[in-house]
Amino acid sequence: MDVETRHFPDADQAIPFLTQSGFRFLEAPGRWWKGESGRYIRAELHITAHGALVVISG
Repeated sequence: MDVETRHFPDADQAIPFLTQSGFRFLEAPGRWWKGESGRYIRAELHITAHGALVVISG
């Protein structure tokens, strides 16, 4: 399983990154997903006092 992290100043910049990367909101707090090459890739959006962190795994 590959894991990638991306840091953004806030969620207003992280959410467009997720949508432009093909992720769709999963209707759970901070969880996004997309299908690619026959497998699912998950992204979790964590919002903190220091910005927004996106963790992509799949």
